[in-house]
Amino acid sequence: MLSRHIMLSPLLCYFMYHVHSISSHMPSVCILVLTSHHIVVQLITAAGHNVIAVTSSPSKTDYIYSLDRSAANSSNTVTVLDISDDRDGAWEKQVSKLAVANGVDMVIENVGAPTMRQSLRSLRSGGAVVLIGNVTNETFALPLGLCIVKSLAVIGTDSCEAQEVQKLMRWMHEKELKPHVDLTLPLQEVAQGHKLVENSEVSGRVVLT
Repeated sequence: MLSRHIMLSPLLCYFMYHVHSISSHMPSVCILVLTSHHIVVQLITAAGHNVIAVTSSPSKTDYIYSLDRSAANSSNTVTVLDISDDRDGAWEKQVSKLAVANGVDMVIENVGAPTMRQSLRSLRSGGAVVLIGNVTNETFALPLGLCIVKSLAVIGTDSCEAQEVQKLMRWMHEKELKPHVDLTLPLQEVAQGHKLVENSEVSGRVVLT
């Protein structure tokens, strides 16, 4: 029986199924994660890939490292990049230094326009940004020259079929992967839950009952 703690959006399921389905014939790659989706760190490391996790909350560093689900004999790594002191908004330069290939192979972009420039510039030649979210209604001017010269791809996410979700859930159950629930609140305290999330005062999910 699948864990009752698995709570995922359709778009996130689509992305996770995509990563899982290609991991069996894909060499180990380096993937950049903007860490509001902590389950993604678990999935990527369990699939045998390296992760650079970007966070603006230094207090969450140890928690992010605890999400590593790499095999015991694996050489794959999780690296946490703290950007809380980044004044010029150019943290992609630090990503390039951390990645072996002078850039990551893939960026999981769940913020959208506010971080899209850095995400694109974090990629190595031939890399891809996978869009799974957009927190604002802002437009973004795609730097066509950069995309052409470095052969970059921007991939959207749509949905997945029920059988694909079931396959993903079985694999997650086998790997014992599940979202971390940091706090459970009654429904009438929904405003407090939103406040905690907005102020980055929780690690993982807030569940309303």
